[in-house]
Amino acid sequence: MHTIPIHQRLIQQYQGFLQGQDVRTSHQRQNFSIFETSAPSIPTTSILQHWEQAISPNLVLGKRVEHFMSYYLQNDTPYRILAQNIQVFDNKITLGEIDFLIQHCHSRQVIHLEQVYKFYLYVPKASLYHNDPWIGPNYKDSLQQKMDKLSQKQFPLLQRPKTQDLLHELGINSSTIEQHLSFKAALFVPYYAPFCEDHSINKACIQGYWMRLDEFETNKFFQDQQFFLPQKQDWGSAPIHHTNWKSYSIILEQIKISLANKRAPMCWVKQKGGSYSKLFIVWW
Repeated sequence: MHTIPIHQRLIQQYQGFLQGQDVRTSHQRQNFSIFETSAPSIPTTSILQHWEQAISPNLVLGKRVEHFMSYYLQNDTPYRILAQNIQVFDNKITLGEIDFLIQHCHSRQVIHLEQVYKFYLYVPKASLYHNDPWIGPNYKDSLQQKMDKLSQKQFPLLQRPKTQDLLHELGINSSTIEQHLSFKAALFVPYYAPFCEDHSINKACIQGYWMRLDEFETNKFFQDQQFFLPQKQDWGSAPIHHTNWKSYSIILEQIKISLANKRAPMCWVKQKGGSYSKLFIVWW
């Protein structure tokens, strides 16, 4: 259980999200530009109170960070939001959703912005999707899958006739819209296997390691450390702020429960020397 007040947790989640790095290297634009974020300001008391009401404890991480990006755009950038979460329908069939339409306050340039926030593990021999080595913690998705969905579905949605109709209603000329992507990712490499540098990703995204349960149980180094299993909404937060640490024996039982349900937990590790690290324990 967390002992940090909800407002403080929201601030840490917000800062952790915006301080995350784009997974692509600077030259990898793939037909849509990188939308970079800078150091965020601290949300006001009123916005924290709003988030506490608007962001339910069970709100999925992707939707949670949409609140954070919306606040950031309106308070720490030269942009204004024209529309967000624009759902496009053809009769009763959902064609897709546009995350944000924003406009630069000075140049008046309109941007279609898609936002992604993901966690991936480097699994060299993964066969989930065309041997893409960057796999979700529960082995259900991959980095390449997400990139393909963006390039083949989410960004082309802008050109669909039904989307054009919506843009016309908003008074926006679609032919001048630029498409940008904020793809923040936290990457984790094998604890016991060498990591062959992947030049297709931004190395600054690497935040920790992953291992299997038997490896965690047989590594004596961990037996003298302290641990905590954060909820997914806190995965991007910094462990240094946490105070309610658990022993190895207690956390091992919590890990086994999570793995029995086929959920790979993130584990925060507090080492005796005062340093902190992040570690995924996987069930597969």
